[in-house]
Amino acid sequence: MLHLLATLAFGISLALAQGLPPQSGLSPVPSFTPEKKIIFTLGEFYCMDDRLPQRAASEEIIAFINRVVLVAPVEIRVSPKCEKFARERLSPRAQRQARIVPIDTIWVRDFGPVWASYRNKPVIIDLPYFPNVPGINNDEHLPSVIGREQGIRAIHIGSPDYELHGGNLQVDRDGRCFINNKDPSKLEKVLELLAFIGCKERVVLDPLPRELTKHIDMSFQLAAPGVAFVSDYSAAAPAEVREVQAKNFQKLTTLGVKLIRLPAPVPTLEPQPEKNSERYVFRTYTNSVFYGRHVFVPQYGVREDVLALAVYKKAGYVVHPVKSSDLIQLQGSLHCVVQEQYGNR
Repeated sequence: MLHLLATLAFGISLALAQGLPPQSGLSPVPSFTPEKKIIFTLGEFYCMDDRLPQRAASEEIIAFINRVVLVAPVEIRVSPKCEKFARERLSPRAQRQARIVPIDTIWVRDFGPVWASYRNKPVIIDLPYFPNVPGINNDEHLPSVIGREQGIRAIHIGSPDYELHGGNLQVDRDGRCFINNKDPSKLEKVLELLAFIGCKERVVLDPLPRELTKHIDMSFQLAAPGVAFVSDYSAAAPAEVREVQAKNFQKLTTLGVKLIRLPAPVPTLEPQPEKNSERYVFRTYTNSVFYGRHVFVPQYGVREDVLALAVYKKAGYVVHPVKSSDLIQLQGSLHCVVQEQYGNR
C-alpha cells in the first residue's frame, strides 16, 4: 500500500492509495545537466570517534571538499557534533560555505533529492531512505527540507516499496533512465516509479556480484549524450565479475551507448563476519564527480590510478585526483558523497 502525499509544481495535491500514475507530466533531469551547486553532508556518525573507519573516510571527504570549492560552488551541511572537526580541517573558503544543521551521515547522493522538472520548473522527488531504520531521520527528510528552503515543490514518496537510492539512477538527455536491478522483488515498483518521474525508457543492468550497495554508479556513469564511462575488469578479475560486465556491455552497446572503458583494479574479497559471508571491494573510477569539464577521480594507491586519470584526460577533462582509499572501504566513493542542486536560488 502506497501512502503518497504530494504537491506538484502545478499546485495539485495527490493522495494516492494504490500505485503511482504513469503520466505525471514530469521529466527527470539528465545526470550531466550543469548544476548550480554541489552539496556535501558531514553527519555525526562519521566524525566523532577517530578509531572508526568512518572518521578516516570523513578526513578524505574534507580534503575532497577543499579541492572542489576551488572550481565549483558548494554547500556543506555539517552536524552540530561535527562542527569542531570540520572547522579545524575545512579551508577558509570552504568554511564560508558550511552550515551547521542536523544531519546523520555522508551519503547525500543516496538520500538527497532526485531532480525532475515540470513545465521547465524544478521539482524534487523525495524518495524513501531506510525509513524504518532509527537514527537517520535527518537524512530521510533532507530533500523536502531543501525544497522548502529553495521554494521548490517536493513530491514525498514514503513507501519503502519504491526504494531507489540516488546512487542507483542515471538519466540521459533522451529521458532514458539507467538503474541496476538491486532487488528483483522490488523491480516492478521501481519501474513504476521511473515511469512516474517521466523516464521514456528504463534500462536495467545487473549489479556487480557481492558488492553491497548494488548501485549503478559503482561501475557506470553517464558523461554526455550517448556516452558513458564504465569499469573495465581484466581477465584477472573473478569470472562472476567478468560475466556481469560482458552482459551489461552487450546491452549498452545494443542501445547505442558509447562506452569509455576505465581500467579497474581486480576486486578484493573480504570477510563479513557479522553476516557469515564475504564481499568484494570494488575500487571504482566511475564513482567520480563532474563539474563542467572538471572531473574529480578517486585514487586508491594502486597501479590503475594513473591509467584511469589518463582515460579522463584523453576524453578532454581537467582531472583532479582525490585520495579515496578509506572511503571505498565503506562501499562508496566520491560520487556517493555529493549531490547536485538545480534549484531556483
